[in-house]
Amino acid sequence: MNRQELIEYIDNCIMLGNVVTRDDELYKNLFTYYRSYCENVLDSVFIDGFYVKMDVENKIHLVYYDGGYKELDLGDCIDVIDDYAFAYRYMHHIVRQRLVSIKGESVVYIGVEAFAESSVKEVDFPNVERIGYQCFKSSKVENVKFNKLNYIPNRAFSNSELKSIEGKEVTFLGDAAFSNCKNLQFVKLPNVEDVGFKVFEFSSYQNFQIK
Repeated sequence: MNRQELIEYIDNCIMLGNVVTRDDELYKNLFTYYRSYCENVLDSVFIDGFYVKMDVENKIHLVYYDGGYKELDLGDCIDVIDDYAFAYRYMHHIVRQRLVSIKGESVVYIGVEAFAESSVKEVDFPNVERIGYQCFKSSKVENVKFNKLNYIPNRAFSNSELKSIEGKEVTFLGDAAFSNCKNLQFVKLPNVEDVGFKVFEFSSYQNFQIK
């Protein structure tokens, strides 16, 4: 499915009323375990494990995922991965922990804890411009390369299995961004100008210097 087909599918579902409501099992389950998050799935459209919706700027959001894929290529279909979209959840942990790699050329923003405690090892988002607090915290992610990101927020990769990270546009590292990253060996962030507190605390990488 390409972007235009997805947009048409979303429009048709909205027209027919086929969207997530408070009466749906998904909402009820999320409300039981994750009340602070579950409102986000309201009015989203389901398609093959993905819950998506469009905002007023016509950006397509992936608000929740409970599919069983090992690899995902979002193509040009998704612009925003919302808060907690792939994060570990008790009720779906068996299915969700199958995902190993994900990429998406049109993704520009990844939300708060979007991949926290997830099984994802490989990510490829060449056009991402912003990521949220604790985005990959305690995840299995190993290798990351950012082309357009300029800020890595607090605890973005803390306690993860990160091995390498590159980001030519990154200028600031938030507090404890790579704390307790025991496997971190390669860091290429040549344009960093400022760093927060304890960025590499308890990490295996201790040689970082700002320009």
